[in-house]
Amino acid sequence: MVVTEKPNKPTELQDFINDFQALLWRVEVTKARIDYLNEWTVKSLGNRTKRLLKDPELRKEIILEEDLHLFDEFMDKVKQGRRASVVFRANSPEGAVIWLKLIGTPSSRDPRYYSGFLLEVTDTAQSVSSMLEKAQLAQVTIERADYPVLLLDFEDKKVVAVNSEALALFGYSLNEFRSLGLGDLYYPLSMGEINNINEQVLFERQWSGGLQLLRKNREPFLAEAAVRLINHKGRRLLRLSLLRIRQNEEARWEGGAPGQAKAKRPARDRIGQELKEKLRGLTEIHDILEVFLDNPLDGVPCEGILFSDIYAKKGKVVVYHAGEVFQSMKQGEVFSYKGTIAENIERFKLDHLIVDETTDSIKAIDWALFIPKGIRSYFAKAFYTRGGMRTVMILCSTKPSSFSASQLMQYTKLYKPFEQGVLNWRKAKRKK
Repeated sequence: MVVTEKPNKPTELQDFINDFQALLWRVEVTKARIDYLNEWTVKSLGNRTKRLLKDPELRKEIILEEDLHLFDEFMDKVKQGRRASVVFRANSPEGAVIWLKLIGTPSSRDPRYYSGFLLEVTDTAQSVSSMLEKAQLAQVTIERADYPVLLLDFEDKKVVAVNSEALALFGYSLNEFRSLGLGDLYYPLSMGEINNINEQVLFERQWSGGLQLLRKNREPFLAEAAVRLINHKGRRLLRLSLLRIRQNEEARWEGGAPGQAKAKRPARDRIGQELKEKLRGLTEIHDILEVFLDNPLDGVPCEGILFSDIYAKKGKVVVYHAGEVFQSMKQGEVFSYKGTIAENIERFKLDHLIVDETTDSIKAIDWALFIPKGIRSYFAKAFYTRGGMRTVMILCSTKPSSFSASQLMQYTKLYKPFEQGVLNWRKAKRKK
């Protein structure tokens, strides 16, 4: 029989720690004391590797100024006992820029201690950077695409470049395009979508959905669009790709080219007129909201509707409703302005707001009002009086993703009637 000797566990662990290709460290948080568990160093920093975690003056000397705040934020989390990680750049004595990574976590057994490791990730960072540069170059090379593509400056939305497919689609010459911005290509009633795109691109670096655009002859068309935020030579650009292009049979621009007959929008006018007729003589807000709930738009699910009366300077909104989903809520319930849809729209200068899933939201009002009532998605439109937001209309659904940017033209049919209904209510309220 062969007897196998059990390995010496403490020795194996110590060997592993000593051989680990990173500097292992531990902080005793209550005493603000750090010690090191192995002797590994960043090759180009040598003995200064350990000082980096201790010496604020050394950090100022070698960490790139624009990355120093990242390191400071990491250390703040260490003091708070929170898990943290950070990648930052530093100058080596030879003058080369190196990339370092710090990872740390509080002890699960003893909260007085916090441990982590520091390692160099220069090779990885350079590889990733090279991959990103190649990907961005491919995105910028728009002539390779067999569909219309436009590049726009992120800040002012001015056209920077277009491919031949886009020239053919819009009918502008290359010189004409250079003087245009995204707003010049939009159907007028959906200008607010520019703001919606801007907000989502800022947070997620991409946006996709339906757009309603105009050719040079002011003929409207619909397209499925994809917008990507890219960096090219230090400049932020929007890459707008247009797919599945089709004629918009409903929308017609009345201010067409000279000699072009003015077309009509019979569907919008008819629906708006019908709503105005049904609102005639109504002054109670619940009755007014019921008209919109009882006359839904085709293809637009709506199980509840809210009207938010906005008092931003007083820090409150007063909410009125219609629909069974809100039956347990009193009319005229008051909420804090902070964390509301109105505040979000005002902060990001939006024309409207679409929320696909309320349970993914971080807005206070979604958790205080919508989620408890079973509302999963909504469309909100802001209206202004004398330059200030006074009214927000909110269409609500108990199903996620019920509202889409591609349906904006549908929602616009409600705007004027809703404003008129609220105006009737306000006038009657002042007379009481």
